Amino acid sequence: MSQDPTNSFDDPTLQAALRSALGRERAPADLRARISAALDEVQASVAPHRAERRLLLFRSPMMGLAAAALVVIVVGLAIKFYGGGSGGGTKLVAVLPKPIAEAMVQVHDSTNVNDNPTLAANDATARQKALSTELGYAAIVPALGDGWSLKDAKTADINGFKSAQATYTRSDGQSISLFSIPANKAYSPEDGSTYEMSVDKHAIAGFVRNATMYCAVGSEGVKMDDLKKLTDALSKS
Repeated sequence: MSQDPTNSFDDPTLQAALRSALGRERAPADLRARISAALDEVQASVAPHRAERRLLLFRSPMMGLAAAALVVIVVGLAIKFYGGGSGGGTKLVAVLPKPIAEAMVQVHDSTNVNDNPTLAANDATARQKALSTELGYAAIVPALGDGWSLKDAKTADINGFKSAQATYTRSDGQSISLFSIPANKAYSPEDGSTYEMSVDKHAIAGFVRNATMYCAVGSEGVKMDDLKKLTDALSKS
């Protein structure tokens, strides 16, 4: 006999909807995993009493929906406080749109600066000022340290958006492009959000400040942990 989906909290359709809602939240992965595991545990614990629960819900048709609403509210509050939305210390984690990520990787791979001379500090400062003036927002052309040498800083087209690209190389042949992209034109991530993803074997890490995305793209040999250290240091400075 089929279940009435409005009368059973463990209805597969309802559970799928809850998990779908959880999947769209920007909470840290470990929190999402714990919430998902808790839902599984609740389902397993109440399975032996399914007949009793079905009878109770039949007598009160709205109890199933009320329970579902309560779970959604609790999950939302947990994500809000855990994710730093109310003063918490955990960073907001955003998902970078795939077209933008792929465009950055393509631009990075097509940029050949290995034979360029290293730019001096005063040249880097001048390039940063010129790019910020031209683009109308704060582009960054920082000194990265850790063996990275600044080779070029110029404008670049990222998925139709005029952006800044600072390119660095290292003696081991690896390279990094640091992009400054207008977030309010590309899309609208929250200030303070961070990025961490891989596209076509390229690590991408970054952060959002004042409606601008600052994203570093590494060549295939650059490790995500190393890239995150660089962007985390930049976000604090």
